[in-house]
Amino acid sequence: MDYASFTCGNTLFSSSAPTNIPGNIYSSGHLNMGSAGADVTVSGGNAYAMGNITLAGTSNIQGSAFANGSISLNSAAPFNVTNDATVGGGAGGAGTVGGALTTGVVPGPVANLCATADLALGTLTQEDIQNYRDHADNTVGSLTINAGDVFPYTGILVVTGNLRINGDATFPGDVVIVADGNVSLDAALTSNPPGSKLLLLMESGNLQGKNGASVTLDGSIQLGAASQDGTAISGGNLIVGNGADIDLTGSLLTLNGNAGSTNAGSLTVNYAPYDDASLKKRYGVATWRRL
Repeated sequence: MDYASFTCGNTLFSSSAPTNIPGNIYSSGHLNMGSAGADVTVSGGNAYAMGNITLAGTSNIQGSAFANGSISLNSAAPFNVTNDATVGGGAGGAGTVGGALTTGVVPGPVANLCATADLALGTLTQEDIQNYRDHADNTVGSLTINAGDVFPYTGILVVTGNLRINGDATFPGDVVIVADGNVSLDAALTSNPPGSKLLLLMESGNLQGKNGASVTLDGSIQLGAASQDGTAISGGNLIVGNGADIDLTGSLLTLNGNAGSTNAGSLTVNYAPYDDASLKKRYGVATWRRL
């Protein structure tokens, strides 16, 4: 998927901490960058929402904006939208659009990419994730990583309970984590050597960054999964808050929940397709398939 952030649900950025999405962003619900102190930048890409787009604070979209609903332009940024804004509803607010502002477009300009059958073609399915479980190098129950720990696993790790990063820690090489419960990032997590890749797959749990955690990762995160035949879907929510800072070079997919940052949380997603040759060779890691 060619999206830095892809959400089948609502995307809410209400944090005053800087949030940067250098790539395309998609939401099947509303895209809200609209709290009074919000500082959100969509750079190097466009914003797509099947619902409404709301901008306030100093938030801005440096590409184009497309919404099936309305767009609210109340940001203090010089341009709320640098290029064009095309919406199915109306436009309000005193903010400026650098290119053309087109309203009342029928049908709406944003396609529904969250139909379950489409997700089954474009993401890792429940059956794909089960395949990782079947070929796991290690399987553990709940796992807590404390301060100073080196993440003790590489390869494919299945966590059948909850995963918590409780203290500053590193992971030493490429790893695929299938987490069946919730994941809580309460402290710093970085790769050493730098550039080691993480693929985090969460079929049904929630992912939360909090307590000032500083997390820098190369790789991709997928919350939720569709069945291979497109008849079922599962998933949880992503919330970055309480001063946490998550910086991901890869992609973030939330397939059946909401995603966003709040309460001084900061989220940066630098889009890069997940394609690691060593993991693919050893473990058959799939690349993201395009919709």
